Amino acid sequence: GGLHLLALPDRITLSFGVQAFTDTFLHTNLQLVRNGSNDIMHLPLSGDVRARAADANLLPLAFPEVDRAAGLLTATGRVGGTLARPELNGRIELADAELDSYRTNLALRDLDLVAMIDGSRLDFRGTGNAGEGQLTIDGDLTWRNGASKGAMRLRGNDLLVADLPEYRVVASPDLEFEIDGNKILVRGDVTIPSARVQPARLRGAVGPSADARYVGEHAAERDGRFTVRSDVRVQMGDDVRVDAFGLHARIEGGVTTSVRTGATTTGRGELRIAEGRYEAYGQQLEISRGQLLFDNAPLEDPGLDIEARRRIETVTVGLNVRGTLQEPRLTFFSDPSMPQTQIVSYLLVGRPANAPAAGDAETLSSPSDTLALQGGGFLASQIGRRLGIEEVGVENYINAAGEANPSLVLGKFLSPRLFISYGISLTESINTLKLRYTISDRWVLRTESGEAQSADLEYTIER
Repeated sequence: GGLHLLALPDRITLSFGVQAFTDTFLHTNLQLVRNGSNDIMHLPLSGDVRARAADANLLPLAFPEVDRAAGLLTATGRVGGTLARPELNGRIELADAELDSYRTNLALRDLDLVAMIDGSRLDFRGTGNAGEGQLTIDGDLTWRNGASKGAMRLRGNDLLVADLPEYRVVASPDLEFEIDGNKILVRGDVTIPSARVQPARLRGAVGPSADARYVGEHAAERDGRFTVRSDVRVQMGDDVRVDAFGLHARIEGGVTTSVRTGATTTGRGELRIAEGRYEAYGQQLEISRGQLLFDNAPLEDPGLDIEARRRIETVTVGLNVRGTLQEPRLTFFSDPSMPQTQIVSYLLVGRPANAPAAGDAETLSSPSDTLALQGGGFLASQIGRRLGIEEVGVENYINAAGEANPSLVLGKFLSPRLFISYGISLTESINTLKLRYTISDRWVLRTESGEAQSADLEYTIER
């Protein structure tokens, strides 16, 4: 170990060695041959390099996406050229390795990578497992005068690429990468044989705006060092399912995603709901037609073409959704024809207003209906927009007997200070009219007319 430098009339030798453990070391022997030149940078260089790491746990330092690494890393090589232009010929191998990325719980196992270096060219190949699937990777990279060019191909079958409570995704990629300086071109196909999407994000949770920027963030930090251009076709398989906030569906179809550094990611194609239903407030709507349409539109804002309906005895009610995901437009239909408020009641609670059914209070207040209520909240908010009212939903109020009584509530601001709501009981023949008038920042007048009459004048004291 250590550093040894020896200068002789005909040559200069350098030996460097570091050994951490018995099977982890780095040894280098270099020699410069004196040829009468006084320019040491251009003297002929020769030597060898040997390295071994019994545990590849240094990889996370070089690759931030890697959270844990294990395996045997070895390297051997011969050094030539000059100090000004050194050349390395050798072999680098990672054997029996494991790589983990905790962001998606990606776990690569039985990973074997071999890279051959020949001067200014590197050729590599590798295999590994992810879940029940196997991946292969191969490619090359050349560099000269500070410029690099290369190509890589990544293929895999049934790779478990994400395994989180919110989603589990199995993918079969066939991707090609081209590198030209700081430009990266990606193209190919990714098939998703199976996936489960069960997001835990609650309705009403607010994420950062798309144009949000952190203090101190620079363009290079946002976009990275490389300029990326990607056109990848993502095709759904036969077992891609979504279970989110009342929606239970199997998805088919495909989208070609286009990624450009600094630009909005767009898509071309369509995703279809092959079979699905929507649950809201304990009721079920069958999705008879469902499409997400991507016509070079942002991925987060596809066009919508959805029809959901339900049949209750001799009545069929439903809704059509058009527009985009960010700005959906709802229309209602029924057979036989009926007022929109009755259609809304059928959609949300399964019967016309003022038609009670036993057991509803228990059903609607059950903790097991949490996700259904969240989904119903989305449906209710969209129905409210369609009807031009601010509040649509199902609420519980306590009746004179102290029992929870669920009601369909419709509410609207008649002025910035005056809000009025009308509650239709779902279990009793009782309707409730409420009025709230904001007199000032501290004074509020509330009245209620229904099973009982009341009026309250409230004064708020700030602490």
